Amino acid sequence: MTFSKIDRPRRKLERKGILVAPGDGYVPRGRGAPPPLGLTAVHDKPLICYMLSTLIDAGVTEIALVADGVELRDYKAYFKDGARLGVELSYVRASQPGNGVAALTDAQAFLGGAPSVLAFADAIISGSDFGAFLDRVAPGQRGAAAILAQRHNDGSYSAGAPSPSEPELDEIKQPEQGRLAGLYLLDARAPTFASWIERTDRPLRDLRALLNLYLSAGELAAPSLSFEHNWFRVTDAASLSAAGRFVAQNQGRLRALLGAPEVAALSRGLITRRQFAAAAQRHLRTAGQEAYGQALRAYFDGATQGPAVEAPPLKVSGQRG
Repeated sequence: MTFSKIDRPRRKLERKGILVAPGDGYVPRGRGAPPPLGLTAVHDKPLICYMLSTLIDAGVTEIALVADGVELRDYKAYFKDGARLGVELSYVRASQPGNGVAALTDAQAFLGGAPSVLAFADAIISGSDFGAFLDRVAPGQRGAAAILAQRHNDGSYSAGAPSPSEPELDEIKQPEQGRLAGLYLLDARAPTFASWIERTDRPLRDLRALLNLYLSAGELAAPSLSFEHNWFRVTDAASLSAAGRFVAQNQGRLRALLGAPEVAALSRGLITRRQFAAAAQRHLRTAGQEAYGQALRAYFDGATQGPAVEAPPLKVSGQRG
C-alpha cells in the first residue's frame, strides 16, 4: 500500500487554537509512572497528535495546549515550542483539567481577542481535506459552530447526512443525547461568555451551558461532519486499543497517514521536505517511537514499510523513571 499525498495550497482558518488535553487530573509522575493519557500511543503516535494534526491541517498555526500543570512538563518535552512543525505552541496551566469552558478563560490572554477553535485532544477525526470543511462551516465575526457526528455500532462516528440547512440544535438542548464531536468554532466573545458560566465537575454540561448562550442569541450553528469523515472518542485508557484499530482501518481506507502533525505541516507548506525527513529520523532514533518514524519515512518515500501493527508505548523524554 502507498500513501496518497496532499500537497496543494489551501485557505488558512484565521483562528487561534485551544487544544484541551485529556483531563486526567493530578497524577503523581514518580518512577515508572505512565505518561499522560494524551501522550499515550494510539496505533503509532501519541493520542494528542491526532487533534493537533487536525488543527494544523486547517491552517491554525497559533495553538495553546491547556493541561494539568504537572503534565505540561511532559507535553513541553515532547513538542517543544512547535517550531519543528512550523507552528507556535504555547502552554497554559489548566485550572480545571479537561474542561473546555475553563480552558477558554485560562487561555484568554493567549487569545488576545481573537476568534478560536476549541478542540479536545481525546477525539480522532479521519477524512480528506478536513480543513476545507472547517473553513466552509466557520461562522462569521459573531457566532459559534458546534460540529456534530453520528454514532456507529462500532463506537466510531460520521455524518448521516451532509451539513444540514437547519442546525440540529436538539443535540445542544438535551445533555444526555450528545453527538458533539469535540470541535467548536467560537467568536472573540467566547472567553467572556465562559466567565459567566458557573462551572461544575461535569465539563460537558458546562460546555453546553456556553453553547446555549449562543443558541439563545440565535448565533449557534451545528453542522454535521461530511460523509467522508469519521470520528472516534477515547474515553479512557481502556479504549486506546479500539482507537488504534479505528486508526488502522481508516488509514487503509484513505491510503493516508492519519493524525501526523508533520504530514499536515508539510502539506500546508509550514515545513520543508528536508525538515520532514529530519523529523522522521528523530523518531526513528528515539526508543519507543520507531514505528511512527517508519510511518513518516514510508510517507516520505511513497510506500509503507511493513504491516500496520499496534505500536509499543512511547518513551517521553520528559518522563521520569
